[in-house]
Amino acid sequence: MEPKPVQEDQRPAYPTRRDVLAGAATFALANLVGCDFVMAEPESGKVIVAPVFEHGEGRGATGCIVVSPPVFMSEEEGLQILREELAKHGIQLKAGGILEGIRVPARSESYELVKKGGKEEVKNSVVEVPGHAKPLKLSGIDSDKKIAVEFVSYQHYHDLGGSRSASTVQGYGFKEVAEQVAAQVKKEAKDRIFFGVFYDPLPRMPRIEPQKNDADLELQWKKRMDQGKQESKKLLRLQAQDFVAWLKEQKAIP
Repeated sequence: MEPKPVQEDQRPAYPTRRDVLAGAATFALANLVGCDFVMAEPESGKVIVAPVFEHGEGRGATGCIVVSPPVFMSEEEGLQILREELAKHGIQLKAGGILEGIRVPARSESYELVKKGGKEEVKNSVVEVPGHAKPLKLSGIDSDKKIAVEFVSYQHYHDLGGSRSASTVQGYGFKEVAEQVAAQVKKEAKDRIFFGVFYDPLPRMPRIEPQKNDADLELQWKKRMDQGKQESKKLLRLQAQDFVAWLKEQKAIP
């Protein structure tokens, strides 16, 4: 779907003086069914990116040798919290949309043998995969207030530039990926918006100790999952509250 400006009744076909002064707004909300929106820019005339507000380590790993797997928050759970917190301040997030000019590269881990001090060592690095960059699909937008957000979750970790493992263990660095996205948007975005990135806090959870029977083990795992989810939700709400405070400092909201 091609982005189109919103048409208003009795609006002249040529650019008005207000249009020239304001500049072209090109925020295409491509995923809203039957609707295309364009967001006017903030008063500064450029994209304004919030810092990544650190609440939660946002790191973990899965795989055969991991003895304390992380408790992930789903995309739906994370967005529900963001909607609730931002709605308290009049921000109504809707799903869908892309940012013009942003193509998020796919990344993969790479290993090579290098000589160091007469010995061979394995060097681990992250490289971009050519030809696999994707548009940045937003988690939510409020077109009236010119506010857009992205949530780095387990489901979309790789789509947002998280590196794919070359081994049996997959590591996750949600906060680092959030910082990568924020930096890329600040550098490359053509839309005039206030933008914030959030991440799965992924709090560190204790190991499950051996149990006498399977029933007790299952009970401990369930307790661990519930505790992890509650802690993640609390930390994500703190991220959202910091974002609201930042928006007020930017005079994006009263």
